[in-house]
Amino acid sequence: MSGLAIHHLPHEGKRDLFRRVHDALEDGGVFVNVEQIRGPDAAVEVMYDQRHEDHVQNSQTPPEEWAAGRERMKHDICADLDSQLTWLREAGFAVVDCLVKDWRFACYAAWRRS
Repeated sequence: MSGLAIHHLPHEGKRDLFRRVHDALEDGGVFVNVEQIRGPDAAVEVMYDQRHEDHVQNSQTPPEEWAAGRERMKHDICADLDSQLTWLREAGFAVVDCLVKDWRFACYAAWRRS
């Protein structure tokens, strides 16, 4: 299980990690990741960003906290959901699915089966 961490890796690092997780799991094992994702294109990414900012504003997050979050986000290396699901399949996972998605946040799972 991983949560909001893998998006800090370069894309090849993500692919390598998915292979290593697959190899570490026994048959029937499952990998679950809650992740920040990039939109499938520039226009959708703008919508993701606006939705994220709206959520932060509606939750009355202090402006300095949001500004610090924006600074941290400059270091993110997000990948779109479809690419990540494809990389999991290429790593050898038999079944891959997105369980929940809310704009830029997704929870997906991959099952190892022989």
